Amino acid sequence: MNQRTYNKDMGYTHAEFFRLLPVALGSSEYVVSSLEINLSSGANKQLRIVLGPQGSRNIALLSIPVIPVSLYLSGYSDQEADDLMKLFERTYRRGGG
Repeated sequence: MNQRTYNKDMGYTHAEFFRLLPVALGSSEYVVSSLEINLSSGANKQLRIVLGPQGSRNIALLSIPVIPVSLYLSGYSDQEADDLMKLFERTYRRGGG
């Protein structure tokens, strides 16, 4: 089982990120300490999410919130890590139309 790191810039505020987190993780059994989230599942599975400072990305007159997000997975099989990241990305996907 490998350790994996995923780094993302996400178009959310901290409040929006935390509101969607239980859905994105498929669990509410995580521990929050300031801007760090820890989830232990199974015997050796650990997920740590670290949020960076909230900022904004400006495009002309449009201002979009942005936060850097780092996810650290350890003890997950390739399939488990892929499944977790698919759920995470699906939950935080923004749509338009």
